[in-house]
Amino acid sequence: MSIVFFQMALVNENKITDQNIIPNWNIQRDVAYHFDATKFSHWLKEKYFKKMGGRILVENIVKVNQNEDGSIKSLLLDTTNEVNADLYIDCTGFKSLLLGKTLKEPFESYENILPNNSAWCTKKPYKNRKN
Repeated sequence: MSIVFFQMALVNENKITDQNIIPNWNIQRDVAYHFDATKFSHWLKEKYFKKMGGRILVENIVKVNQNEDGSIKSLLLDTTNEVNADLYIDCTGFKSLLLGKTLKEPFESYENILPNNSAWCTKKPYKNRKN
């Protein structure tokens, strides 16, 4: 099966923000965004996290301790440090150590409704960065 998205012609011409060109097209609903995860994490860290007094730890989790209600109480790290936090973000990918293995949140696949479930990513300079 082949799927062609006419929106890509507009992307290539830097006209994707002109909503009047495509009937019934909604920028809130009909687009996907891909971020450079490394740059985005640096931006979040500098603009928000540090200003809020946050601390970033890049370590391996050895054990997840839970409260009686099942929520995450603390993390035991490979440096033998135990960390307590108000917010835990699971960055373990498909391993899903916090969400899947600890909190038993099931993985929800959207494969049946995705027109494309794979991507090839590369950096490419803008044709006209101002448009």
